[in-house]
Amino acid sequence: MLRRAATPQPNTDNFRQWEVAGSSHVDVSFEIEYGKVRNQQEGLSIEGVTPRDSGCDLPAYSTVPFRDVMNAAFEHMVRWLDEGLAPPIAEPIQLVRAFPTVEFARDDFGNVLGGIRLAEHAVPTAKNTGLNTGANRFCFLYGSHESFDKATINALYPSKADYLERVKTVVEQNVADGFILPTAAERTRREAEASTLFEH
Repeated sequence: MLRRAATPQPNTDNFRQWEVAGSSHVDVSFEIEYGKVRNQQEGLSIEGVTPRDSGCDLPAYSTVPFRDVMNAAFEHMVRWLDEGLAPPIAEPIQLVRAFPTVEFARDDFGNVLGGIRLAEHAVPTAKNTGLNTGANRFCFLYGSHESFDKATINALYPSKADYLERVKTVVEQNVADGFILPTAAERTRREAEASTLFEH
């Protein structure tokens, strides 16, 4: 995005550019699945795998599930090829400026504005980005995840029921817009319901 945001490729009759706000090339789910593969190759258990210490400057691995949008994109591509039904056009991530360097527009918590906004980003409990730096040369792929403190969570959401209702609204809109599949929406709702962030 840092390279492409200043000169985006326009949407056409045979191209769509979707930008997922707050996601990273390697998110936490990707890292866990990759950890299972490594363990399997070494004859170790694949149960209870957790992300590696990244060696990055910020806590690594965004928790915004890029794969949910990618799965929807594959479904759209099949329909586009087989039936000529073009995928929806998505809003781009918002910029403060494009030159001389890209600067993304962000809310008060540091989360980027615009783009495809999944519930994990639109109903935030953390700052998630696709950016990171550090001694590890792959940090730029990992993005970052910095959880909000309890006071911020309580200020944003009067109750867990309020939080769950907001998540439900976002996932239903994302499904209606064609940016995620119903299975992803259901998983997102279940994960929100299982959240312990609202336990005192």
